[in-house]
Amino acid sequence: MKAKRKIAKIADDRLHHMVHNVLNPLTSIGLSAQQIQRKTEEGNLIHRLAHTIVENTRSTEQMLSKMLSDAASEEQYIELEITSINPKEIIDEVCASLGQILSNKRQQIKLDISTDTGIKADRQRLIDILTNYLSNASKYSPFGSEICVSCKEHDDSIIFSVNDKGQGILRSEIDLLFTKFSNLSSVPTANERSHGFGLYSVKILADMHNGKVWAESEGRGKGSTFFLQLPK
Repeated sequence: MKAKRKIAKIADDRLHHMVHNVLNPLTSIGLSAQQIQRKTEEGNLIHRLAHTIVENTRSTEQMLSKMLSDAASEEQYIELEITSINPKEIIDEVCASLGQILSNKRQQIKLDISTDTGIKADRQRLIDILTNYLSNASKYSPFGSEICVSCKEHDDSIIFSVNDKGQGILRSEIDLLFTKFSNLSSVPTANERSHGFGLYSVKILADMHNGKVWAESEGRGKGSTFFLQLPK
């Protein structure tokens, strides 16, 4: 089954969506190379190779960030490949893909999955949404903190959520979260990059699934929870 919806005002959405998703594994590569640098003697071959990887990933991140910021406005299309998906399998895959990033900040994942009911969705797009949520939770949370990933079944929908104990969100900024290139006051806790495109993309993908996204926070320093609701 394929669903096709018109996406307004995104510059080559396929390219920009791909760029945004490349940045997470690129960050993981750079962090891994930094660990190798710290554990090897300066001047030896492995240390020099790790230094090259760090510098190349940094320059590539800057180039990709520029591509996102230079996005123009035009109409594009995106297709959904709808299949039956096990929520736990998707969550496990997302957590594994961000394992190195979480490990570098000594962050722990707590899973709260109370359903194995399958949902109809585009597998890769669902991974994209949850990866963005979990990546942001890590990015804005302190070292050594716990992040809870939840999936619960309701009468006519499945609700995913990602809760962190991080910086929280000002009430005045809640409504700006899912807008394009939003510039909010929260700052990543380990100098990670923030591009302002991810949550905007998340909302578009959720809309295409007839779903809903929102966030809740009691304010600065009190953590936040991001939700994705999809019909069964």
